[in-house]
Amino acid sequence: MTNNTTYRILLAGFLLLACSCIKDEDLRPCPPLKVNIEVKDKNYFNVGAVESEQRLDENLPFKAYVPTLYYRLQLLNDDGTATLMTEHKLADVEGDEQSIEVVFPDAYPHGKYVMTTWGGLHDMAALDENREQVTFHPKRKGGDDIYMSRDTLVYDPYKYAYTVELERTKGKLIVEGKNLPPEIHYSTKQIASVARHMDVTFHYWKPTALYEENNWEGQRDVVFKTLSSPSLSERGTQVTIQCFDSPQHDVALLTPPPVKLTIERNRLSAIRYIYEGQDKFKVYVLINDNWELIHDMDIE
Repeated sequence: MTNNTTYRILLAGFLLLACSCIKDEDLRPCPPLKVNIEVKDKNYFNVGAVESEQRLDENLPFKAYVPTLYYRLQLLNDDGTATLMTEHKLADVEGDEQSIEVVFPDAYPHGKYVMTTWGGLHDMAALDENREQVTFHPKRKGGDDIYMSRDTLVYDPYKYAYTVELERTKGKLIVEGKNLPPEIHYSTKQIASVARHMDVTFHYWKPTALYEENNWEGQRDVVFKTLSSPSLSERGTQVTIQCFDSPQHDVALLTPPPVKLTIERNRLSAIRYIYEGQDKFKVYVLINDNWELIHDMDIE
């Protein structure tokens, strides 16, 4: 063996030893597992399509998009089970950082981990016991702007720093009323057949409905926004509006025709009702980010 060959072997061995780490208190400790949590869906995909929805600055603090945070880290065992290593209780996000850095204890063993993160919840009642399913609209209300991420992390001496991105789980329905009669200042809205549940794979299932009441004074043009889980099929959600002169209503003074549309995750859906007089409306629906007039044959 030549001197050059011997030198290269010794140098390679030295570099390998210098760059390696062993989880033993007598040797240099390995870097701990570190995860940076970021917000992916800061704005709706089609935020520019509806004038009444303002685009948010993409460089605001994390808490401006997601005000609360919960996460748990599980170690995946060889037998297919999972061991809970860390559970960060739901808490308000503090500070003005644009991302949240989490450094786990360096005593954690190397292996494969799963990190489940939920954001925007005001309490944990919507999540199941394993924190892997969420139930939307339990009281038929729009509720929280909920975010989620589910990530598999391989932790070893060479892979220990990760970034995970929270994605919005709901869409938003915007209903605009224009040129309304002055005596109308109260309405009810039912959004029927949207998803009741979602799991950590963004699979949605089982229908539910939302119901809202809105009251206003002295306005002929109104805008109302509802956070809604997605439709379960294309044009599978029906929106029904009734208009009254007061909350103590008996019979609706105006009833625009019900409209079927599609509500999607992190996307704006919108309906515009323009009153033309004599109990008639022109109805426009946002389709492919363009306002399209809905004719009688299109309304169900």
